[in-house]
Amino acid sequence: MLNHDTRSTGVAGVRQAGRALTVLGILLAVIVTGARAQDDPLEKARAVYNDGNYSQAAELLDALARDETVDLRMRRDALRYLGRAYIAQSLMEDARQAVVDLLELEPPLVELDPDVEPPPIMDFYFEEREKMTGHEVPTADPGIRTLAVMDFRNYALDDQERWDPMQWGFASMMIEQLGGATDLKLVERENLQYVLDELNLQRQSGVVDEATAVRMGKVMGAHAMVLGSIFITGRRMRLGARVVKVETGEVLLGESVDGRASDFFDLLEKLSLKVARSVNSTLTETEIGARTETRSLDAARAYADGLKLAEDGGYEAAREKFLQALDYDPSYTRAQKRIDSLVPILAAR
Repeated sequence: MLNHDTRSTGVAGVRQAGRALTVLGILLAVIVTGARAQDDPLEKARAVYNDGNYSQAAELLDALARDETVDLRMRRDALRYLGRAYIAQSLMEDARQAVVDLLELEPPLVELDPDVEPPPIMDFYFEEREKMTGHEVPTADPGIRTLAVMDFRNYALDDQERWDPMQWGFASMMIEQLGGATDLKLVERENLQYVLDELNLQRQSGVVDEATAVRMGKVMGAHAMVLGSIFITGRRMRLGARVVKVETGEVLLGESVDGRASDFFDLLEKLSLKVARSVNSTLTETEIGARTETRSLDAARAYADGLKLAEDGGYEAAREKFLQALDYDPSYTRAQKRIDSLVPILAAR
């Protein structure tokens, strides 16, 4: 029978062997990653970009994007990173040209993610897309319906200031929830803001009414517009939504959901499901719930504040809000993506 010392020595040996294997695994991963970067020119350029050497990264990415012998997908990815590298060097017109070159590689359809791209890149994308196709929101599948969600109006009788950020916060969350539908395309908030600016309108309570929403929908090529509202009385909340068919102005939905204000995530999910059903989407309650990334009110409010600050050009303050959202909910991946998207624009300052 093994004595205590022998057993302890054996356990220690197993632990040391385990640590050695872990270290070996990490070293192998580093070696493999390094080898991949050497073999893959895009990985090499990305590594240089991530190190903050934006000038050298731009040279590598530009050469890769211009090489017509390179796979089309790799060239498109190179142009995405190239735009960010130019933004980090305050080379705005070069960044715009990278977006133009990216759009010229269509088809397939180029769609940029505002959670990932620096705000100036999204501005260039909408501007250049407008020159190509007008404001109409393109879809890869002509059978897919396009839905735009306007900022909610805050009619809270109590704690109105506290709920103000959720005017755009709820809209962003609904876009996130409905984005799980394969038969719908959601217009990004950034595109809505671009059209509002073009029409010389502002996102203020009472400005974007039903008629204006229909007008915007026609400009963007959206099939339906969603206008939401927030009502707070004491500890009770009512979230409302009107879905307007752009082509005819017909109201497809005019409903609300009621409950405790503390249950607003569940209320919004129920409202999103009603919106999805009003346009005959096959989206389910389970799919909508799975798309809700955070259930922290503080995280959601901080994120919403960050969105508004970024839209107004307050990038440093927006970053602080997104970091605050992560403090409240470390698993909030959209907040982390937004932080990363601001790296190039903040590097230029």
